[in-house]
Amino acid sequence: MREFVEETESILEASPQMDEEATKFRIIVPFIELLGWDTRSTEVEPEHTVRMATGKTKVDFALQLGDTPVVFVEAKPARSGLDEDSVEQLRSYMRQELDVDWGVVTNGKSFEVLTKGEDGRQEEISLIQFELSDLNERPDLLEILSKGSIQSGKSDEIATQIAQAGDAILHLQQNKERIAMELNSVLLDEIGTSVPLDTGGQATEFIDGLISALEEQRRAIGTSPSPGEEVEVATTPDETVQETNGEYIIKIMKSDSTIATLADDNQSDVMAEATNYLIKNHDLNFVL
Repeated sequence: MREFVEETESILEASPQMDEEATKFRIIVPFIELLGWDTRSTEVEPEHTVRMATGKTKVDFALQLGDTPVVFVEAKPARSGLDEDSVEQLRSYMRQELDVDWGVVTNGKSFEVLTKGEDGRQEEISLIQFELSDLNERPDLLEILSKGSIQSGKSDEIATQIAQAGDAILHLQQNKERIAMELNSVLLDEIGTSVPLDTGGQATEFIDGLISALEEQRRAIGTSPSPGEEVEVATTPDETVQETNGEYIIKIMKSDSTIATLADDNQSDVMAEATNYLIKNHDLNFVL
């Protein structure tokens, strides 16, 4: 990965005004090979014909399992940026092929990955966006498009986790004030109003911390810690979140005592369970 990034950065520095054909040959083809697809075999079909309502067009590359296209790669010249028109073009191509659940549009510097979702819905959503330089620190970003992950179904699992985390973040952001008020009410019921503590501020801080933890979790999806390695993602001293032997555990503490332990092999699910526990136990009927 690091070698690919270094070589590509050198190419871009030497030829920043490359046209689309040069970009495809010098950057996009090596990128596809980096994902584990054999560009010399029939599993990578250049200039794949896509039947549109008004006729036919071509997508730059179709990555295939057997004879079935499963990923579209749309290339843009390095000298231009990616814009919404570029993304919409890829969306329109994916919409015409029921088996193509994945797509990436790139100019060799910027990348945007689209997916239809595991239910095959005809709605191509933008899943992740990243820059070439990001791959030095986050090589796992490409796992979602690798041949092995597409073939095994792992890509669908990663996409689902990213989407779940994103939905949770959006819900918390849009409803932060209400949730903080309800959580503050819970705290006041539990400890009373005489405690010299800004419970409203603490409740808001908790929601902000949960959003930050979910954002960190979303960024970490697709990484593969070593067996038994602990991964800290909590942002408040009252939560301990770690992964041990593939299971994520949250312990909710009161003073020095554990009052609840939640576990799941899906990190976003256990975060949602923790939130539900803190709210539902007090009959606030909040569902994340």
